[in-house]
Amino acid sequence: MTSDGGDLRIFIFHLTALSSDGIGSRPVPLVQKLCDSGFSVSIVIPSAGGSVFRRINSRARVINLWQPFRSNRRIALLLNYAFALLQALFVRCDADCLVAITGQVTDVAAVAWRRRRKALKVLYLDNLTVRGAPGSMWWLTVSDLCGRYAESLYRRFDCVFAASSPVAEDARNTGVPDENVYTTTCGLEEGVLLQALGNRPPRVAGRGIFVGRLNDAKGIFDLLLAWPEILQQVPYASLLVLGDGDAETVQRFRKSLRATPGSDRIATMGYVAGAHKYELLLSSSALLFPSYSESYGIAIAEALACGIPVVAYDIRGVTSNWGAVAHTVRVGDIHAFATMAASALRGDLPRPVVDLPVSYDEFISTEIAVIRSRLGSLRMCGARGSP
Repeated sequence: MTSDGGDLRIFIFHLTALSSDGIGSRPVPLVQKLCDSGFSVSIVIPSAGGSVFRRINSRARVINLWQPFRSNRRIALLLNYAFALLQALFVRCDADCLVAITGQVTDVAAVAWRRRRKALKVLYLDNLTVRGAPGSMWWLTVSDLCGRYAESLYRRFDCVFAASSPVAEDARNTGVPDENVYTTTCGLEEGVLLQALGNRPPRVAGRGIFVGRLNDAKGIFDLLLAWPEILQQVPYASLLVLGDGDAETVQRFRKSLRATPGSDRIATMGYVAGAHKYELLLSSSALLFPSYSESYGIAIAEALACGIPVVAYDIRGVTSNWGAVAHTVRVGDIHAFATMAASALRGDLPRPVVDLPVSYDEFISTEIAVIRSRLGSLRMCGARGSP
């Protein structure tokens, strides 16, 4: 064990990872770096997601939570989340640091509800609150209520790592003290990316690519609406869709896809990660990304690092981070999006020239330094207050 982590014990709660593709881009490199730094790491996670961490790092202790339902239907998801939270509250957690790895209500509540005063409570906040995104009314209502309650708990955390300046602003607006908010960023798998760049595949003319969850907030249905108009302007265009989602949304997506003119030019590949994802980005002509909700825009960062243009909506998370290099149109304007996308697929838009975003290793090292410093301060305060 190195001197960096000492004997510090960290519990990470990732109750939202009901499947392997539900694990976000942050947890895996974070767990690896914490273990490498000598911390004693335990991750509390549903059984379907826990296998990922067992494969990547045998030093991390995985506490599996029982999932009563294997279905991806929304009512089953809600019940699984509720069962996961109930089980997490009974996990014996004698830790120095408790981490909510997302800003979603189950992860937040699993940490915020604990009354362990000597433990540092850390929140990783990646997503801006989504208001007004398309979707079914009951699901948006449930999501909105859960989101608002999660926001009310943010102030209970000692340290909030925000993925971008707009997210940091949102955290402060919920009542988190300014000194507890740290603006970090999201990184790329630098080694995998550089390997893909070294074996750069040939670019396919006119091929667009979408990378993200299949849901209303990520704009995949807007992309289907724009597709016939894109094909009218670029008859040889094709589209790759990389991503997965809950069963109901995937079923609705497939139904919409079948009804979309030119659907024979669209290929769906499900969840794709690692080198294969970068190879597909490198061989595409543009990222078509009409998302309604982004904090940092990791898919945009990946596309720009691969040197392909990005067409997106002018939402705050895109314009604040990538406004100088991404090509944006007014949010929800299908016609404008189709026109801009067609220009990108024809090769009319300039290819982006940007510095590679920071690697995961660099920004996680910074976060670990903050955690270690705050833990030291917490222990000093505890020592002063002890009899």
